[in-house]
Amino acid sequence: MANTISAFCDDVIKHYDTTDLIRLIRSGELCLAEVTDAIFSRIERVNPGLHALVYADYEAARKRALFTDYSTLPYAGLPIPIKDNIHVAGMPSAQGMLGLKARPQKKDSAVTRQFKSLGFNVFGKTQISELGLSPNAVFKDGSAVHNPWNTDHTSGASSAGAAALVGSGALSIAHGNDGGGSIRIPAACCGLVGLKPSRARLAPSEASRLLPVDVICEGVLTRSVRDIAYFYSEAEKVWRSSKFPALGMIEGAQSRRMRIGYFLDSITPEPTDQETRQTVLHTARLLETAGHHVEEAPLPDVGGFKDAFILYYMFLFFMQTRAGKWLIDTNFDRKQVDALTEGFAQQFIRSWYRLPQAIWSIKKETKRFRQMFKQYDVLLSPVVTRTTPKIDYLSPNQPYDRLLEKLVNYTGFTPINNASGLPGISLPMGKTSEGLPIGIHLTADLGQESMLISLAYELEAIQPWPLLG
Repeated sequence: MANTISAFCDDVIKHYDTTDLIRLIRSGELCLAEVTDAIFSRIERVNPGLHALVYADYEAARKRALFTDYSTLPYAGLPIPIKDNIHVAGMPSAQGMLGLKARPQKKDSAVTRQFKSLGFNVFGKTQISELGLSPNAVFKDGSAVHNPWNTDHTSGASSAGAAALVGSGALSIAHGNDGGGSIRIPAACCGLVGLKPSRARLAPSEASRLLPVDVICEGVLTRSVRDIAYFYSEAEKVWRSSKFPALGMIEGAQSRRMRIGYFLDSITPEPTDQETRQTVLHTARLLETAGHHVEEAPLPDVGGFKDAFILYYMFLFFMQTRAGKWLIDTNFDRKQVDALTEGFAQQFIRSWYRLPQAIWSIKKETKRFRQMFKQYDVLLSPVVTRTTPKIDYLSPNQPYDRLLEKLVNYTGFTPINNASGLPGISLPMGKTSEGLPIGIHLTADLGQESMLISLAYELEAIQPWPLLG
């Protein structure tokens, strides 16, 4: 395929997923040092074309692989990068701001501590869109994170760098977080499995604890369902919310058949494109053939949600731009932000008085959305309204009003999960005529990740995911 960037090769890590790599390291068939070297070699080969990694300390990570005892920890010292909006001691957090000369952080965030406690060897930071706002990591200077399946296209965002590295085969797992679709959209773009868990399933970031509506969840992007299942089963042993029962290790599909409702269009005016619709319908047929009860569901009756969520996001980015020196870095200069970020902040200034009503509306509409689970166990939909666009489709170098309209229409399905706290998973169930992955989205009620992982196992067995190399 033209314009692809693949790291897959016949080195020691081959096409192994994370589960296999851990097993081989533990059995002594592979040593951690050679796995670490192979991963770093792959990253160095593909990153110049992907622009996915913004900071790395390979030598420190290599020393830890040689001299740190990871033998009792679940991830056995496997290297992993953290998104650039989460603090890692000794590493800068530039928050996707290309011009920001961020200082090294003095301590780890709660998120990083959870990952390190699992035995991950944290070696670097992955690129995000500016302040994590856009679902496309393209910047006003024209640079961008590229999709490994076709570098003319976006890898999604804000977990753009993470998805590009896992999709290319340089990594088998990477940290991501999701405030409006930022795990699930990159997963859909890059042919990956991306689960946004229930709110507070994992240790929340320091920022999310301050929000009037906590829309942020932490997680990972992987190439296999079992890697998702293993991560959450181990992560909850380190920290989990008392709100939900433990997931445990889910090893396959449940025997129980589920009630599944699907819908093809979002609450935005833009209809879903034909290739995406066909992928959702194809998935519905597979699930029905497997014995599930599948039917078309009415579009969720949450008409006031869209405008309320947009205003809430404007509030978040107003706060980041106006208090950037305190919230982000003392070197922060809001004159450097792109037109989309500043446009959000300026529009909030004109509409600030509507924020309490917007927060009330978000909570009311998400409660209404949850009523659908009285009729269905799981909802099936697209992840986004169109197949993976080219990089310049959501470029910040276009009029703010037009860009905002395109952004809102494109991301019509995922934000309701963030506002409601509901879990959602993206699975690569189709391909475009150009060979790019197409993701589908499954949603369950609070705490019901086991249903999503079970269905993901089932679909993976019926139609194995395509790999880039």
